[in-house]
Amino acid sequence: MSAAVPGRCFLVGCPRSGTTVLQHLLATQAQVVSLPETHFVQRLLRSEDHRRQARAAGPPWRQLQQLRRRCQAGLGWVPRHQVQRAWQGIPELACPIDTRARWQPAKRQLQAFVAALDAYCARHGAGAWLEKTPDHLFYLTQIQRHVAGARVIHLVRDGAEVVASLHAAAHRYPPWRPFLDLDLAVDRWNRALQESLRWQGHPAHLLLRYEHVLQAPGPTLARLRAFLGLPGDAAALRHPSHGLPLVRADEPWKRDATGPLRDHRKFEQMFTPRQQARIRARLLPLPGALQHAAAA
Repeated sequence: MSAAVPGRCFLVGCPRSGTTVLQHLLATQAQVVSLPETHFVQRLLRSEDHRRQARAAGPPWRQLQQLRRRCQAGLGWVPRHQVQRAWQGIPELACPIDTRARWQPAKRQLQAFVAALDAYCARHGAGAWLEKTPDHLFYLTQIQRHVAGARVIHLVRDGAEVVASLHAAAHRYPPWRPFLDLDLAVDRWNRALQESLRWQGHPAHLLLRYEHVLQAPGPTLARLRAFLGLPGDAAALRHPSHGLPLVRADEPWKRDATGPLRDHRKFEQMFTPRQQARIRARLLPLPGALQHAAAA
C-alpha cells in the first residue's frame, strides 16, 4: 500500500445484514478508520432508486422522475441540489470543491468525495478508510469506475434472518415501516443478493458471510486485513486510539450492533410455521460457496 494513497474500502449489503457489526469490528484495527454512513453516492446520483423498490414502478410521474435521474447519471451530470444534499449529509468531511454551479460532473464530485475521505484518513493516522453505506451496493459500477484502488466487502446474511430483522425494525421504527410487508422484505434481500453475485469472482470484491464473522471473528479479521493489504501482525488488533463514533444519534436501530458479538436469531420466534414456509419458498437460494462459507 502506498504511503500517499490509503486503502479505500466500501462495505455494502442488504440492510439488517450485520454491516454495522462488521464495521465496528474492522474499526478495532489500528490501521482502519471509519465514519457513520455517508449515503454520498446514493444521494449524489439517485439513479438506482428503481433497483431498491420491490413493488411496481409506481405512478407515471415517478417513473419519469426515475428515468430523468438515470439519464442524468448516464450523461455524467448531476443537479446542484443533489450535490449539496450529498455533502450536507456528511458533517465529518469537508467538501474540497465548489458546489455552486447549477450542473456538476458526477465524476468530479466522486473524486472530491474520495479526496475528502483520504484527508480524513490521514488526519487520524490510519492506513485505510472504510465507508459503510449498505445501499452503495447499487452504485458499484460508478464506484469502481471513479475510485482508484477501491475494494468492496459484500456482507451476506441468511435471508430468513434478514427478513425477520427488517420486519422487527418495521414494528419499532417509522423509517422501516414499509417492511411490515413481508414480500417487500423478501424482495429487498433477493435483490441485494443478486447484485452482490454480479461481482462474485472480481479480484477487488469479497463476498463474506455474516455467520462466519460471528463464528470466527479472528480468522475473519485476518482474511480482511489481507484483502485490504493491511499488516497482519498481532499489533494490528489493538483498539484504535481515535475511538470515533460510527452510529448517529438518529439511528437507534443500530444500538444493539455496537456491543459484543452475538447471534441474534428471530426468524423462528417471530413467524408462524406457515409464514416461515412462505418466506423460505420466496427467498433465492445461496450459491454453494456462500452456503458453506459460514462453516469454513
